[in-house]
Amino acid sequence: MPASVARKSRTAAPKTTGGVLVHVDPRSLLSHPGNLRTDLGDLAELEASIAANGVVQALTLLPDGEGYRILAGHRRAAAAAAVLDSGRWPDGRPATVPGLVRTDLVDAAADQVAVMLVENDADQRIPLTVMERAAGYAQLAAFDLDAAEIGRRVGKSTTHVAATLRLSGMSSAVQANADAGRLSLEDVAALAEFEDDPKAVTRILQDAATPWGIKHRMADERRKRTDAAATRDLRAGLEAAGVTVVAKPKGWPYNCAAARTEDLIDPVTREAPDPDAVKASDGFAAFIDTAISPPKAVVICLDPAERGYVRTTHTSYRSKDQIAAAEAAHEAKQARIAALDDAATVRRGFLVETYGTAKAAKVLFVEAVRAAVEDPDRVDRGDADLVQALAGGDIRATGEAKLDRLSRLLVARWIAGQEDNLAMLTRNGPGWRRDPAAAMAWLDRLVEAGYELAAAEVEARAEIEAGLVQNQQDDEDDVDEGIDDEVDESVADDSVDGAVNGGGASSRASVAVDQEGRADARPVE
Repeated sequence: MPASVARKSRTAAPKTTGGVLVHVDPRSLLSHPGNLRTDLGDLAELEASIAANGVVQALTLLPDGEGYRILAGHRRAAAAAAVLDSGRWPDGRPATVPGLVRTDLVDAAADQVAVMLVENDADQRIPLTVMERAAGYAQLAAFDLDAAEIGRRVGKSTTHVAATLRLSGMSSAVQANADAGRLSLEDVAALAEFEDDPKAVTRILQDAATPWGIKHRMADERRKRTDAAATRDLRAGLEAAGVTVVAKPKGWPYNCAAARTEDLIDPVTREAPDPDAVKASDGFAAFIDTAISPPKAVVICLDPAERGYVRTTHTSYRSKDQIAAAEAAHEAKQARIAALDDAATVRRGFLVETYGTAKAAKVLFVEAVRAAVEDPDRVDRGDADLVQALAGGDIRATGEAKLDRLSRLLVARWIAGQEDNLAMLTRNGPGWRRDPAAAMAWLDRLVEAGYELAAAEVEARAEIEAGLVQNQQDDEDDVDEGIDDEVDESVADDSVDGAVNGGGASSRASVAVDQEGRADARPVE
């Protein structure tokens, strides 16, 4: 408050009893040493009101020697003193403010604090901040008053008083948020559970714009605490059961050696290992998955392959041996492709030299025409440079071409198609637009024409032939299985008929399959 309010020159205090109204110069009044309001705030509006109407609401005063001390009304006294000093006091009104002298409170320090609290709850007053109120309650508590008694004296609930008193002992950040209105007293009470974790309190209050933001953060921190406690309990339970507790495997779950017991199967018994039965065994362990809430204990096999288990779920994991084998296979494949490319370069020279004239191309003309009729794609693929080298000129210049020229162009396209089929097959294996039989026949044709296969080509041809043999065997197996199914159904039907007709075994048929896959039904003798 302005120094003028605290000046020692003051009006002599008359002999009064509790509740006597006096009129005094506001500049002569003394401030109360226990004033709860630490900041008088902006007095501009209050000064304007006093300049127009004077002080309407009486201050609450205490007799003090020859003058008075303010118990309630410090803002009004300061504003009135400022109006008087600036010469703005309303005309025709005495330069005094009304004051209610409470002689009954002179020796009742606790009651004085209570009066200040109640006084500042009035609607026309600027309310005390939460921390100003907390300081007042703390003063009352210093007089050995408990929360219930303080609440009775100031007209507040015991819960309200207790929460406000608790705020006095909390961090400055909590107090600042309470004063700013971002923390209710209920939130303060809830924050008490985090008093042992200053970092959690900081996270809760950080960048919180509203009380709801703080509530969200408290809920999150509370969940973290609950999960942390659950994690400790899970770990203790696992260790008590003799289980090795490990950290979550790096790359879990799709790129690590370990796997859940539920995702494994014994190839002999076709059963998954029982987690409870194996969790304490060698080669098994458990980790606590804290990525989920609540956390969960996961029993794992550290190396399924070593323990003889097979995974039942997808994994990207590869052991060191598997990685080494894959790298070796990749290097071998690259070396093979390089060798095949070298061979293809030599083979291309042979093709141009052997079939690169109109006369030479006639040897393949019928095959090329047949291919164009049966499957036009076989003459519409391949390397354009090879086609041009075989055709001996622009392959698009056909406007005035005669039969020999057109025949040469067609053969050139067919040869390029054969080469493309062979290249795709040897590089990538069987698949769409790849004809293994045609590729093998093409290599054989070239050998007959005088070409010598390179080692890479010999190996490629052997693989193609092995694939064809395997495909033929698979087809035959499929046919045999189909015949067996038909025979089983036929025998079953005959058995039923025999049982119904009383025929018995003599009416059943024996079925033999000859080498060409034909079923030969003969009666059983």
